[in-house]
Amino acid sequence: MLVREFMHVDPVTITPDTPLLEAEWRMQEGGFRHLPVTDSYDRLVGIVSDRDLREAAPSDANALSRQELTYLLSRLRVKDVMASPVQTARPNEPAETAAIRMRENKVSALPVVDDDRLVGIVTTSDMLDALVRMLNVQRGASHAERD
Repeated sequence: MLVREFMHVDPVTITPDTPLLEAEWRMQEGGFRHLPVTDSYDRLVGIVSDRDLREAAPSDANALSRQELTYLLSRLRVKDVMASPVQTARPNEPAETAAIRMRENKVSALPVVDDDRLVGIVTTSDMLDALVRMLNVQRGASHAERD
């Protein structure tokens, strides 16, 4: 099975200058946990996760006023917290190779690039879905052999 068979095509992206609050809103609205960060030529320059955003937020123990916090958060940009360089996958790469890369690097999403352009994203959930499909196909084949 190849990455292109189960990746999300044309993922929602943000730019390095996107405010953190907007990135957080896009994740919540889309139900995403990761957003690839691209430049104006659709080249991948980073990735930001919901965890990156949580870690950038001030703690409840902070002594700043609500206005001060809002001001500081409005000034933070994705480029201030994004991961870069990024582990990636290729569309024609075997799924197991991408899964090994995710495991070894302890990442839960791989942007998929082709000719230096972002074409998709694959997540651990996608990998599990692919595994379940594969197991169901094998189970169906073994039942057919018995019949």
